[in-house]
Amino acid sequence: MIKAFASDLDGTLLNDAGEISEFTANAIKKAQKHGMLWITVTGRSQTTAFPILQKAGINGSFILLNGAEFRSGNGDLILNEEIPPDKVIQIVNHLEREGLSYELNTSIGDFSTDTEFCASAKKMRPVTELISQKCRFRKIFVFSQSMRGPENLRKSLSYDNEISVTSSSQWNVEITSRNATKGKMLEKVCSYYGIYDNEIMIFGNGENDMTMFEYFPISCAVCSGERKILAAAKRIVESNNDNGVGKEIERILCKLK
Repeated sequence: MIKAFASDLDGTLLNDAGEISEFTANAIKKAQKHGMLWITVTGRSQTTAFPILQKAGINGSFILLNGAEFRSGNGDLILNEEIPPDKVIQIVNHLEREGLSYELNTSIGDFSTDTEFCASAKKMRPVTELISQKCRFRKIFVFSQSMRGPENLRKSLSYDNEISVTSSSQWNVEITSRNATKGKMLEKVCSYYGIYDNEIMIFGNGENDMTMFEYFPISCAVCSGERKILAAAKRIVESNNDNGVGKEIERILCKLK
């Protein structure tokens, strides 16, 4: 029996307008009335993820920054994984040499070299200054107009077993602690709630969702997702623009009647 749902945001729960449809929001709320848990799992930070669910009127917990944070619906930090400061310095120095733009997601907020692109972030400060303020680093988000930059970066970091490197698009690279993946953190969250791996349904669309599909048997990919995730999915549902998540939840609820 399904006791919880865990879903990626961009390209999965959100339509191409970046919103949760009324149909899908209502399906989630119905599931919650049946006692099922809702867990949003995203590469986004609290700053950009929380308002989307609040606008749709959905309560639930959050796995943020690709598994670097687990927060309650009230925003309380419950679990987290951090990138060591010396590793952050090493990576940032490499990014600076390569001329790549990036955002640091930290315990004291988000900082970016391009605040026009990362509109909710503050202007980047020297990493050494952040370290001196006992800042904790959760994720490094690297982006470029050229796909070559992120591709070369991934190759150069592929040897490093201290970090996890993934992507949500060809133009970006997402770096977290090696212990911070969506799948690993969701395992901890299920343990926290007392849920077995066959009692939770997963929704995703891209590479950074793959660890969830590897860890949990009931996986659903929206049909608009990447080929790799479609091949790994237990089920393929309608696209993010056709309420794939909401429709699958409704099908589960119908079986309860």
